[in-house]
Amino acid sequence: MSRHQAREVGAMPGKGTPRRSIRVDDERWNAAKEKAEKEGRNVSDVLSECLDKYIADDKSKGEGKSK
Repeated sequence: MSRHQAREVGAMPGKGTPRRSIRVDDERWNAAKEKAEKEGRNVSDVLSECLDKYIADDKSKGEGKSK
């Protein structure tokens, strides 16, 4: 597995979304966590939103195929 791939850890009890493990340096993680908390969110919400935008960008350009 490359360092850019997420590793599935397993679903949280009572939740439908599996947990993932990613590598992020402490400075970026802490800054994202602080900003998300000020917005009443968590980092998982922020990352999900970023992934949705990332995927939608390919679809809007007609590039939905994996490379």
